[in-house]
Amino acid sequence: MPAAALEELNLPEPIYLVHGNNDAALAPSQPADELAIDVAPDGIAAVHELAYHEAAPTRGARVSHRIMVTHGHTYRAPRLVRLRQRAATLDADIVVYGHSHRWQEDAGGPSDALVLNSGTLMPKPGSGRCTFMLLGLDGKGVHVDKVVL
Repeated sequence: MPAAALEELNLPEPIYLVHGNNDAALAPSQPADELAIDVAPDGIAAVHELAYHEAAPTRGARVSHRIMVTHGHTYRAPRLVRLRQRAATLDADIVVYGHSHRWQEDAGGPSDALVLNSGTLMPKPGSGRCTFMLLGLDGKGVHVDKVVL
């Protein structure tokens, strides 16, 4: 979706986008390849727009969660090994991706990032229902709700 179309929506909160595997016509830097979103107790502390494999700034002391947002195709999603490796390099404890368009919630092991895919609001005909997620953060707690339409 072009940035101008988003601005026309006049939404009260910002929308953060990342490049997908079908976005070749978009400018390389808009939207970013990946995001590292730092969440503090009082809300979003910072959003770092990154190129694939670019380092993110060190996570600040007030940051309770870092969310890595990526389309996922570069990391061979829905396979999780490379997604979790990238999350570890960014010091991210949550990964949100979308490439497969299928719901996924995988906590992995104790030191692994929580990997989430909200599914899709526009499934292929006959492929299933629409899904999205609500992600709630409360201190160190993470709550994920799957919504099926």
